[in-house]
Amino acid sequence: MNLKEQQHTDGELVARVLSGDQRAFSQIVDRYKDNIASVIMGMTGDVNMTTDIAQQTFVRTFRFLDKYEGRSSLKTYITRIAINLSLNALKGKQRDTERFVNFDKTTMLLPAEEVDREERQIVHRALNRLDEKHRSVVSLRMIEGHSTKETAEVLEISEGTVMSRLSRAMDKMIHILKELGYEK
Repeated sequence: MNLKEQQHTDGELVARVLSGDQRAFSQIVDRYKDNIASVIMGMTGDVNMTTDIAQQTFVRTFRFLDKYEGRSSLKTYITRIAINLSLNALKGKQRDTERFVNFDKTTMLLPAEEVDREERQIVHRALNRLDEKHRSVVSLRMIEGHSTKETAEVLEISEGTVMSRLSRAMDKMIHILKELGYEK
């Protein structure tokens, strides 16, 4: 990809895709694939699910790109698709299944110098025990670093609801971490 291709705005890329330029869609995928994979991983905690859902996300984005109205950013639009697909996939899975995944971004919930692999696994297990609406807020705000406003846009809820869910989720995380024997 040359420098000129990198400088296209999301709106320009969408217009090019809609006019039949498949290379433009490849640029959209390249631009957002890491972010989308990270969001899905935060939601599911499963590498295989992450790969499958990321592919589904971009297939769905391509299929319904003509429905994108530009009211939110393209990143928000694609992230919303990824969150919805993640939630659908999780509904089919048993909630309390323990998944051990070395997911370094989970360490953002703890001071970096105190985190080791076992602690990351404990935190990730606790995150997986949250219900979907709380897990999605924690994943977007605490793991992905989205702002409250961006999180609200992605989840299509108010900023107040984001803050409320985040507060409740963190309280639940503390309780779950204690249950799992983590008491730092």
